[in-house]
Amino acid sequence: MRIVGTATKKFSPDTAIIYMNLDAVGKTADLAKSIFTNKATLLTNIIKQLGFNPEDLRTEHFFVDKNYEYNNNKRVQNGFRADCTYSLVIGLDYSALEQLITSLSQALEMRITYNVMLKEAEKEEQSVLDLAIADARRKAEVVAKSCGVTLGEIVGINYEDSPSFAGLRAVNGESNLAPTDVTITKTIELMWEIK
Repeated sequence: MRIVGTATKKFSPDTAIIYMNLDAVGKTADLAKSIFTNKATLLTNIIKQLGFNPEDLRTEHFFVDKNYEYNNNKRVQNGFRADCTYSLVIGLDYSALEQLITSLSQALEMRITYNVMLKEAEKEEQSVLDLAIADARRKAEVVAKSCGVTLGEIVGINYEDSPSFAGLRAVNGESNLAPTDVTITKTIELMWEIK
């Protein structure tokens, strides 16, 4: 007997990962790097002043390259650009998140995005999988009883994991930080021998 079990639960997110894009333009590569370094120092100081640990700031990518602009429909080099994306994981506190976004976007005109998630996502995913298995077992017992048979051992399992999702938002310092639930859905197919 093959039975599919499904379960879905919504969880209030408890963690945010914030992505911050910092860039600087200068006539030379050295000048772009120097301006960038000053901005990066200001970024670190703001994070520290707001009570976050600057050591938790991670570099996602960094590059220095020629900076191009369009002038009369032609691509023209205009100095050099230093660009970096940082990430910072914090406990989800919308007031603190809003203050961080406002402070950084005002001081550094940064592009900031964030994603909410569950700190213990594996534990929550396991709990939803347990519910899907229980759903399959309950259905199998109902079908077996209706058919006048008894369930034997489980002889097969078919399971494909799918990621949970919570909304990603781009923010420009405006106060519009509504919570987004994290939805976890699990589906599993179990196969029993019948007696």
